Amino acid sequence: IVQNNSFLALCKPGRFVKNSLCVSWCGSGYYGDDESGKCEKCDASCKTCIDGAKKCTSCYPPLYIKGEVAMNFNEL
Repeated sequence: IVQNNSFLALCKPGRFVKNSLCVSWCGSGYYGDDESGKCEKCDASCKTCIDGAKKCTSCYPPLYIKGEVAMNFNEL
């Protein structure tokens, strides 16, 4: 399928489009968006995320994880 002069791949459930390919894992810094079917970037504060840009599974120092959010120690 061509959309906005670029190819849009349609992947099987559980797979996502990244660089015009269907992948099962989007890679560090990305998450698979079930709604769009694409790999989307994590929020800038997240090193890795899952199921949403701001649902961090790891973050960049000096931030730390509290629940699913990357926070500074001064935000306690």
